[in-house]
Amino acid sequence: MRRRAAGLVLAGLLLTGCGAPDPADTPPQSEEQLRAMLLTMEEYGLEGADGPGEQIDPSLIATVVDDPSQAEGACADALQALQSASFETTASAAEAVSVVEGNEDAYLPPVLSTALFAREDGDGPEPGPLYTAVGRDCEGAELRQGEATVTVEPLPGGRDGVVAHSSGDELLGDASVTIAVETVGHHHVMVSGILVDPETVVAAFDRQVEKLREGLLAAAP
Repeated sequence: MRRRAAGLVLAGLLLTGCGAPDPADTPPQSEEQLRAMLLTMEEYGLEGADGPGEQIDPSLIATVVDDPSQAEGACADALQALQSASFETTASAAEAVSVVEGNEDAYLPPVLSTALFAREDGDGPEPGPLYTAVGRDCEGAELRQGEATVTVEPLPGGRDGVVAHSSGDELLGDASVTIAVETVGHHHVMVSGILVDPETVVAAFDRQVEKLREGLLAAAP
């Protein structure tokens, strides 16, 4: 009797595990549905930011430099792969918040943005590894973008993305851009920060990924 009861319990646990919903299986969401899953002003965690967030037109591709041919070997290949990539999406939603106070005279204030994208093919190519390849294969290289010198490094924490630093730009001076990307089935998450430290960007990214996954679970059929 005890063996039979234990077997029933084990079978129940296995069935429960098999039937657990996976956010990656949720069908592509609409722009309105994605917008409801974006971080709120308080959730960004950007000190000094004031709201509401500004709606922006997002893109999954952000080139590090315009001319990949200036690099060599694996770095050139990674830059070219990112620049030539394209991803089909069915809907997107994005917002940006900035720190204006104390930066009134700056050409550009610190900006943190988050974007969600939906796609039809849940098993299609992912943008995240392209950014990671640039950070890995171009680390230590000095690239040129206009008058600025650009260097890159991997995103902290083993996540997909890249951190780019530029110096010598006439308008921006010394600046940094951090990009973090993850794909959850039919959806992409992209969080980027300009003049924002990578740790703040990564923290906002982790919150956005978690909020998307919770929203997709709630929307699962």
